[in-house]
Amino acid sequence: MNKDPKSRFFMMVLLFLTMMLVMQYLMPTPPSEAPAPAPTPARTEAAAPAAATGAPAAPAAVRDFAPRTDHTVTVRVGDDAKDGHGYEAVFSTVGGSLESYRLLGYYRVPENEEDGNRVILLDRLAPGRDSLRVDSVTSGPDRQSLTPALMGQARFELVEVPADALVEPQPVGVEIGENLVMRTVVGDWELVRTYRFPKAGNAGETWPATGANGPDFTIDFDLQWRNLASGGRLLRYSLIGPAGLVPDDDSANFGLINFLSASQPNSGANSVEVKHTALPGLEKEERMTSLDRRGGLAWIGAKNRFFTALVAGSRDALADSDGAALRLFAGDPGMLPAAEDLKENMAGQPQLQIQSGGGLLSVPAFGETGLTVEPGLVESGAAYTASYRLYAGPAVDEWMEAADPRFQGVISYTFTSYLDFISRWLVWLLNFLNGILGNYGVAIIAVTLIIKLALHPLNRKSFVSMNKMSKLAPRMKEIQAKFASDRVKMQQEVGKLYKENGVSMAGGCLPMFLQLPIFFALYGAFSQGFSMRHAAFLSPWIMDLSKPDVAYDLGWKIPLLGWSVVSILPIVYFVAQYFQMSLQPTPADPQQAQQQKMMKYMPLMFVFLFYTMPAGLVLYFTVSSLAGVAESTYMRRVVLPRLGLGAETPAQAAAGAQAGAGAAAVPSDKKKKQRRK
Repeated sequence: MNKDPKSRFFMMVLLFLTMMLVMQYLMPTPPSEAPAPAPTPARTEAAAPAAATGAPAAPAAVRDFAPRTDHTVTVRVGDDAKDGHGYEAVFSTVGGSLESYRLLGYYRVPENEEDGNRVILLDRLAPGRDSLRVDSVTSGPDRQSLTPALMGQARFELVEVPADALVEPQPVGVEIGENLVMRTVVGDWELVRTYRFPKAGNAGETWPATGANGPDFTIDFDLQWRNLASGGRLLRYSLIGPAGLVPDDDSANFGLINFLSASQPNSGANSVEVKHTALPGLEKEERMTSLDRRGGLAWIGAKNRFFTALVAGSRDALADSDGAALRLFAGDPGMLPAAEDLKENMAGQPQLQIQSGGGLLSVPAFGETGLTVEPGLVESGAAYTASYRLYAGPAVDEWMEAADPRFQGVISYTFTSYLDFISRWLVWLLNFLNGILGNYGVAIIAVTLIIKLALHPLNRKSFVSMNKMSKLAPRMKEIQAKFASDRVKMQQEVGKLYKENGVSMAGGCLPMFLQLPIFFALYGAFSQGFSMRHAAFLSPWIMDLSKPDVAYDLGWKIPLLGWSVVSILPIVYFVAQYFQMSLQPTPADPQQAQQQKMMKYMPLMFVFLFYTMPAGLVLYFTVSSLAGVAESTYMRRVVLPRLGLGAETPAQAAAGAQAGAGAAAVPSDKKKKQRRK
């Protein structure tokens, strides 16, 4: 069974469209000439950008700068209670970078609030693969003599540490303040890194404080480059953004990591154009590829299912950015997290093959994004300063845009902005109802009933039209027999018959077509909406509506299917859907009636898909099917008798259809008498 989320999604779309097409075919519509096929447009592909040519110069030697001791600095910010908005960041003076980042208020496994169960968002998963590091600097008096220098392992000295930070080992002669300040010298450049953390009055002049507008999961940092050479120097450096983003969910289902970049066409506006790039599949070796060749990048980042890490440049840094790259690297088996749940999450990660013990070993592949910044010429003794902001926290639109208004388009619920808008509206509605009802499962049931009530007028009209068609079967047979040689006249007479009896030709499929965008939007809302994460319903049955329904763990896998659990919701959905389709009127055509019987088993295919879908999505479809059964029963027993159409059962409808088939063979004079009666 294919576990790729995109494949399952498009498979569901295909099944949904197949059901609609078959139902449309079941409608007893008059025959018509097949339209001529539309010409297929020619397929065009954009040409790939040309690769850069010319080999770079050899890295320059690092000027002698050797701090006595290497330190790690741990900074805790905010509340560490459940659902609190705190984080723990660990920095290293080797590279002056972010070694790891944990969210203190969110846990990986529900109902487990131990410290070791907190969400690890960024981690050092291979030697030297830290976030926010300056990977290299390239400089020279002119472009013909540019020389690169590697900085990923450059050693920094501590200048200032926050008063409440934990520093190991304890530093000597370091100022105690509010910020974390580190300094190093590489070649002709002195680099001073300043990290600032959320605190009243500590946002600096470049970035506004965000705490008033939402949870603050930000770290602001400056890079100050001072030219120590006797003459001017051209400056270009590579800044790594998020590195080693840890999957938050089973990668085989929804936990695959995406890398993002956003260009800002107009530096005076906040609108951006976002590009999403998936982590490549099985590779033979580590490699670096272009992530985004556009200039003027506003931010780069990475996202797992529910969390994201984004690095934005200030307006000045934005003007100097010149493209971004994605580097694929292999996770070091000795540095990967040891927790069992994280091992399971990484099991579905794309794999990278490395040499180990004389053979090839497949290990999880990870990625890091890098931003190239080229300020240009910096005079001797002068300094160039660039400011950046890291947001590392839940992928919630309001919280991200509070950190930076340009953090837009991070969450891609579906494949179009129109459906994304519906998904966001549904997420808002679920959050609103959860605030009233106190449970997301109950909120899903309420949303399902609201949608059912909104579509009831169309469903009612469709149901009535189908019943009228069933009762018009004898007259349809007469028209088909009378105008068998004149198809145009047959269509005209059938249309006239439908119009006289108030039958809508499109009524049968219109409700299903209207549900199609809702279906897509709900899929995106339940698979990407942060609100669904760890939302329980009827505990301990469903502990997480964002994951598949697990009623009982078998402890072994069912042959061929590969299932190891028993799920209740998909089975209830099939039973309800089968019963609902049994209540539909039986077509007059025996062939169509046989196809309708086959359609009753179509929901069985959805059972296979729903076994790996979020429980919240399956709950919606299950409740919708149960509500559909009640709706069909109500319309059969109440609505139809009021309209004088009777309350016949499906068996009676089938008998009527057979009678209609027999009526088509009655002599013409008897037919006229029957019409007068």
